[in-house]
Amino acid sequence: MVATTRNSALGRGVAFLAGVGFAAVPAVGPFLALLGIAVGRLELQRADRWWWLAAGLLALPYLLTGYPLGALGTGAQVMAAWLIFRCATELRHAAARSDITHDVGAGLVVGLAITLLLGLRQFDGFRWETARTLLDAVTWQAHPAIYGHTMLVLAALLAIVVPSAGLRVLALALGAIGVVLSGAREAMFAWLIIAVGLRFVGRRGNLRTKVAEWTLIGIMVLLVSGFFFQFGLGRTGFLTAFAPGEAQANLFRGTEVADGDWWYPLGVSVVATPVDIGGVKRTGYTVTKQTEDPWARLQQVVTLHPGTTYTLSSAWKPYGDARPGFDGWGQQGDQTTDTVLSTYLANDSHMAGGAGGITTLSSSSVDLGDGWVRAQVTFSYDGDGPLVWYVGAVPDRSNLTGVSTTFAELQLTATDAPVSYVPGHAERGVANLSTSRLPVWRDAMAAIAARPLLGWGPNGLPSALQELQADQVRVRPVAAHAHNIVLAVWVDRGLLGLAGLAVLGIVLALRAVQHRDRAAAVVLGGLVVMNMLDATLLSGTVIYPLAAILGWRAVGHRPLAAAETGLGSAVVVRLSLALSDATAGAAAIALGIAIAGGGGLGGDWTLGLVYATLAWPLISALSRLYPGYGRTAHDELAASVAAAVGASLLLVFVATLLPGTFPLPAGALAVMTVASLVLVPAFRSLTKSMLRALHLWG
Repeated sequence: MVATTRNSALGRGVAFLAGVGFAAVPAVGPFLALLGIAVGRLELQRADRWWWLAAGLLALPYLLTGYPLGALGTGAQVMAAWLIFRCATELRHAAARSDITHDVGAGLVVGLAITLLLGLRQFDGFRWETARTLLDAVTWQAHPAIYGHTMLVLAALLAIVVPSAGLRVLALALGAIGVVLSGAREAMFAWLIIAVGLRFVGRRGNLRTKVAEWTLIGIMVLLVSGFFFQFGLGRTGFLTAFAPGEAQANLFRGTEVADGDWWYPLGVSVVATPVDIGGVKRTGYTVTKQTEDPWARLQQVVTLHPGTTYTLSSAWKPYGDARPGFDGWGQQGDQTTDTVLSTYLANDSHMAGGAGGITTLSSSSVDLGDGWVRAQVTFSYDGDGPLVWYVGAVPDRSNLTGVSTTFAELQLTATDAPVSYVPGHAERGVANLSTSRLPVWRDAMAAIAARPLLGWGPNGLPSALQELQADQVRVRPVAAHAHNIVLAVWVDRGLLGLAGLAVLGIVLALRAVQHRDRAAAVVLGGLVVMNMLDATLLSGTVIYPLAAILGWRAVGHRPLAAAETGLGSAVVVRLSLALSDATAGAAAIALGIAIAGGGGLGGDWTLGLVYATLAWPLISALSRLYPGYGRTAHDELAASVAAAVGASLLLVFVATLLPGTFPLPAGALAVMTVASLVLVPAFRSLTKSMLRALHLWG
């Protein structure tokens, strides 16, 4: 009896420590999986082949494009996620006693708290003098996005796996603290989606825990909406764009914080230097040219609005024969003329000029003594729409290298007259989507159009732009990746890798869909939203915990659904069929362009043609093919072909009337029509097969 008690206590202790270890060190998952294989027997199942297929499809493009180590790493990572998933299911089979699951759950929450504390050690202090709010004052030693995403994933997964309602609330609270302090803006949206969604999926809990959850959700909503802004708490990332700013505020961010992620050195090196400007201590930036380009600069990205006048100013101290100035560059849509501002010192005079919608109104320089000069330029922007603009301080306008100038009090204001210097607020992340994501997504689409099938390999986006837009890369920053999981995989691995990502998503969500596990579906939905604004799904600290918890929940007493069972599954069926038809239409258009238009599979696409793909789901919906249950095979085929013909003829008609909006020559339209007759029924058949495998069709 005593031995049994000791064994029980030991087992519970091991379960608790396992939970702590997994949540505290999320990337340890593969090692735990190997340990599970070593101590038990892992029998292969039919679904395992889909994991292997995902690993192969994601790795093969790297192998074919000459990156064998990258292919090996990708394959190993997906296979590790598979091992974790399978070991979690076996562990759940073995953990029959409810006290074991409670112990594991308690350990997971403790591990999550440890992860939070370890992440907070990355704080590099607070910068109260430049911050608009408390959250804006937080600075980090490293980029905090991965930490914020990890906290969200762990908190969300723990909230659906721990048996105690109280532990669930605690896990959500710890996750909220992590994502808010990290400033991972997309994680804050995803947290709200998950937390609210979990309240409507029948989760257990008493009145106290329900009140606690709604209170937590309410606090986060108020934080996101800006209610706390007036009390100095504030928000981070692009969420701050919805908060009313101060009148005549500095459009540059964190001008007194030298190590902020808003600075981008373009062909220069930068050293922070304390300086004294008019008796006031400021942060100076000693900028030294590393390239011969006369526009090499320390810059930030801002948004210019049409019909607005701006004033750009700074105090600078040149060394030797340096001739400092300002330089700004941007490109509006498809216009060939760059939107440029260029200034320089000539015989102690501040000269300025603009092009592409920028008109300089005045420029001046004032001697401040001790070698310091305050220079400023006022200009107007009269472009066709808002412009993403890269602007900063140039240490020297010559072609020499090694020349230095110290800059301080950098300021850009939306005014037509000089104003007193106001330090830029230290808001992490770019202040809005138009400057943080849309330019990156446009770059990604250009890279995809050039190599749609196999992609560009690891670090594909910078490599692609260096080859495709070398002139632009010299004058603006390039993102490390596409900040969207679909675009990021497509750029790096092409359509082949994108198919692998789709297979990986299916096998991760398969059991949740078949079991109608609404809680897991809510979490997966939140992660999809997060990865539409970033690309961290394939990070070890995200995919390993995700595989483990989904594998754990794959075992249970919930019966497998046989077919469509409710509103959620009905929506998925219809959206899947509509997406299938739109994809078939896009493929038909692409073939028409490639064969008859000479533009290649990825070329000559316009926004109008993207919208044209909606003709296929529109006609199919009018033909009552969504979902089209109960039709005989020949009747369904006839209706599908008729819908394909109708959509093709509709596009032929509008392309004839509006050739500028839908630039498809007659040959391309003919090829598109023929291809559509084959592709639409084929894609529908494949989609139905997938829906049957997911137990959704019928």
